[in-house]
Amino acid sequence: MEKCSHKLRNLLLFICLVAFSTLTFSCADDKKEDLTGLITYFKIKVNNEVFEGTIDEGTRRISFQGIKSISGITDVEYQLKTGASIYPSPETRLDNWQTEERFIVAIAGTEQVYTVAINILPEPEPEPDAIIHPEQYYGRVIKDFFFDLKLNLGGVGSDKVANEYFVLDGMNGVRIPVLGSSDRPTHPSAGVVDDSEGYYAKLINSINRAKKARGNNEFIIFASKKLNGKESFPDWVKDSNGVIPEQYAIMLADFISYMKEKGIIIDVLGIDNEENFNEGNITPKKHIQVIDKLRVLATEKGFKMPLIIGPERYQPMGDVTNCWMKLFLAENRGDCLDIYGMHYYPKHREIFDKLEFELSLIGDRPFWATEPHWDAKEGESDMLDYAETAICTLWDQTDLGMDGFMWWSYKRAGDLRGNLMRAVSVPIKDARPIIIDDHDGRDTREKYKLQTRAFRKGNIISVYVINMCSQDNIATATVYQDYVFGLKTGMIDGEVEYMQWTDNTPVEGERGNAQKIDDSNFSLTLPVRSITYFQFTIKDN
Repeated sequence: MEKCSHKLRNLLLFICLVAFSTLTFSCADDKKEDLTGLITYFKIKVNNEVFEGTIDEGTRRISFQGIKSISGITDVEYQLKTGASIYPSPETRLDNWQTEERFIVAIAGTEQVYTVAINILPEPEPEPDAIIHPEQYYGRVIKDFFFDLKLNLGGVGSDKVANEYFVLDGMNGVRIPVLGSSDRPTHPSAGVVDDSEGYYAKLINSINRAKKARGNNEFIIFASKKLNGKESFPDWVKDSNGVIPEQYAIMLADFISYMKEKGIIIDVLGIDNEENFNEGNITPKKHIQVIDKLRVLATEKGFKMPLIIGPERYQPMGDVTNCWMKLFLAENRGDCLDIYGMHYYPKHREIFDKLEFELSLIGDRPFWATEPHWDAKEGESDMLDYAETAICTLWDQTDLGMDGFMWWSYKRAGDLRGNLMRAVSVPIKDARPIIIDDHDGRDTREKYKLQTRAFRKGNIISVYVINMCSQDNIATATVYQDYVFGLKTGMIDGEVEYMQWTDNTPVEGERGNAQKIDDSNFSLTLPVRSITYFQFTIKDN
């Protein structure tokens, strides 16, 4: 009986201990602090705009969205749970706030770490007004840039001038005249060259100065028949039907041999020049006959047969029955024409399609713009306006695959025409056109629309922009404020330099650096009646 009583007492004692333990732990849980909601809210003031963070109690993160920059944070506001404290004080971080800040919140002897995270709103990608495509080439590399001596035989009158043209401007050849016209009768008969008046002597001096300036670099001599209306050829090489092929070939051989004796080798020969204004009547058949005879004479006289260029007509004929190029190709003597040459003037822009047609016939022959014009007289009333037409005439030809060019009356400085002519010519030597799209479209040829072109030479990009209007329409014309140019591929390496001409700049233009937005975009304001040239270096992404 005593043994049972002892067991009952132990059981009751165990039950009491369990009950006491349960009560004790229950009381302890009641005293444990709730660690959620230690921060009721957290706000940040950025440039007078207040943002409230989103609190995630599970991760103890307070997240902010829509803030563009942490540098604009000027104040913080927050509320803690009663009895809680925070370290460090958020106010002490205002001058050095980072995208993530950690704070310790303490209450009743326990601590929690909260992270304030600011997700910076990325800057919107700039929307370019014009897009440059550095990898999308068209046309051809513009390999040849010559000085034309047909206008002025002594045009390279000093070593200084030679250095300017053939070193600084990078010209690699000259265009020279074959004389013999009535006003300069240097070829009076077969086998005779009479330079008693010193025409060729003056020319040779210019050539030699140019050769000296070029040193060991490429130098091409291109000879072309000099025009003198209906008296362009001496009497002994022509009859009532124009030139006599065999006789004219003798005169050309005399010229080439004479120049060889003077140390001048003719590399390229144009046997006709603006046939619509001279009496030569050099049809494709006659052209072939002249070349065949000249080849025989080259062998006999021991001179190098030059490459042949033609037809060097004043304005292209296009797709008509008597088109010189069509008739020439019909003869199946393509070996008698090595280079296609044409005179395409500003007044010819309306017949662009005729030039385009003739170029579709030339195959892989080079295309030389053998006499682009920028007539100072025609631009007298408004040279800036006329410059648009002259420059776009050159661009018509670069668009169609021009390989070489030689301005009639090239000028590199001194007036607006000279400064602009140099700016649109020198950078495109050895460059090739690349696509640029502006808001008026890449195919725009209409005057007074925004005209843009881009060229690439190695890693050098040249961009041209013309925003022109007549003087009468200035009030209604558009200023393109902070016009943005973007690269489709690649990155800008360094600064974007520019030159800009307006009615208010000196003739030398205004120079500066465009606003570089980032590595792929830059901007500049394009005033009314402005011509702008940019140049920069590109590197791979």
